[in-house]
Amino acid sequence: MDNKIQPTEENIPSTSTNDICSELMGNWGRWQFRTVSIIFLTKIPAAWFMACIIFTAPDPWYGEYKCDLSEYENNTSWISITHPNIITADGSHESDFCSVILEPNLNSNYSEQYWKMISTNTDIHNETMVPCNTFEYSLDIYTTLITQFDLVCSRNILIATTQCFHLFGVLLGGIAANELMVFFSPRLVMMGGMILLLPCGISTGLVPWLWLHVALRCMSAACCALIFTPGGVIFSDIVGGRPKVIVSANFEQFWPIGVILLTAIGYFTNNWSQVYMTITIPILLIMILWIWIPDSPRWHMERGNVEKVKDILENAVKVNKSNKNIPDNLMQILQSEADAIAIRNQNAQSQNNWWHLFSIPGAVWTVILTATSLGLMLTCYYGTLLNIRSFGRGYLYFTTPIAGLCEIAGGIIGFLILLFCKYKWKLIGTITTITGLITCTIWTMPAHVDGSHMFLDLMLLSMLNKIGISACLCVLTTCTPELFPFPHKKRIVYGSTVIARIIFLTAPFIGATVKFGDAVPLSFFGILSAIGGLCAFVLKPVHFKSENLPNLIRPAEMKF
Repeated sequence: MDNKIQPTEENIPSTSTNDICSELMGNWGRWQFRTVSIIFLTKIPAAWFMACIIFTAPDPWYGEYKCDLSEYENNTSWISITHPNIITADGSHESDFCSVILEPNLNSNYSEQYWKMISTNTDIHNETMVPCNTFEYSLDIYTTLITQFDLVCSRNILIATTQCFHLFGVLLGGIAANELMVFFSPRLVMMGGMILLLPCGISTGLVPWLWLHVALRCMSAACCALIFTPGGVIFSDIVGGRPKVIVSANFEQFWPIGVILLTAIGYFTNNWSQVYMTITIPILLIMILWIWIPDSPRWHMERGNVEKVKDILENAVKVNKSNKNIPDNLMQILQSEADAIAIRNQNAQSQNNWWHLFSIPGAVWTVILTATSLGLMLTCYYGTLLNIRSFGRGYLYFTTPIAGLCEIAGGIIGFLILLFCKYKWKLIGTITTITGLITCTIWTMPAHVDGSHMFLDLMLLSMLNKIGISACLCVLTTCTPELFPFPHKKRIVYGSTVIARIIFLTAPFIGATVKFGDAVPLSFFGILSAIGGLCAFVLKPVHFKSENLPNLIRPAEMKF
């Protein structure tokens, strides 16, 4: 006699947690702690690859580079070569090492070489200013991306370009991870990302061409996303109840820990290639620990792999040493739930389309606000971290760990708000808006302030804004899914995050505006964070009266 329960809409479980998987795994135990601890470690190398530009391309000090005049050495008899003088923001005079003045010697004959060197429309009796093509650097400055590829003067914008391609790689990697998890389990996608990251990361620090370095940075970032995105799906499946909220909110806390550790890496390495070697090798440790990461039981359940789910559950009960008894007919129960999930997802798919959103009051407006707020927060989160390069190379070993500590402090504030505050969107929006506007007061600083006083003012305002941004980002990444109804939840959260990651591609170029003054990028990030805070302030859940299907989407699924 077949005891298999035939699934219908009436016997589908009312919530995603009232199933045999959640019952046997439990909300939290040794098994979950071990898995979550290993997955959290994947955020550290991801932070290293993103923020390593702080130490691989520190801005050289004035006088550490100058134009390479070797191409003019044979022509000194008929050309006078000097650097032009410029007036700095504080009114002092400095030599402009980005260009040279070529002035013909009227006592000599003009050669064809001189005509090729300057524009044909230039009067030969006038001096000509031409940009430098190559540069030479002081011997006491260690090898960086800047000295390797001459990324000074007009080519300095290429530093922001390399960082933009890294962020673009994170975007592509997140999309690729979600597509790959349709066919491969999250655990396998994680290992694939780690295997690819090893050669990509090492090669990024060895290539002699800038274009190839940029391409490999993009690929390395994509590999990082292939690692931590499936990890978020796994821990969201095996952790339940209040511990799930705690884990989801603190997943990002290992990012600033990575930033703090990056300071030590930058201190003990001698060139940019060593930095990439050092941040890549630890992936081997995570690959070893990977054997203790279980696969997502619900991923296998949705595909009918009940035998695999049975093995995962038995291992969870064993490691947790729980007193829960595994039923003798576990396979039948799992098969029944797998069939029920198939029916439920099929019914949900029929309603899961973008056009249906327009029939839900306030849905489109909430999607726009969510994507805008998340995009601006991500832009400011990464932008304010990278902007510490502009505070001076001599301060990097102080500013970098301080930035990491401020990110941790902001994450703790956001975590407490989402746990204990009823009106979390109003509160976090207010805090972020205020800190952003305070940052804009940098323009009220007296013009005569300079040196260490200027540094302290810039650092104080920047880190205050960073705390507010980190707090808001913690609430956004954890609580955004609760704003939307099923069955649109997963698609909306995914789409909003993709849009947000497209927006934050602008972060490196906003930081590049520092050439117009230290206050310019700082005030940009202050204004953007204030706008993002206002968007978060007006967020509220979208209510869908006809919703009668269970919530299958978990907060961590939006992280990629």
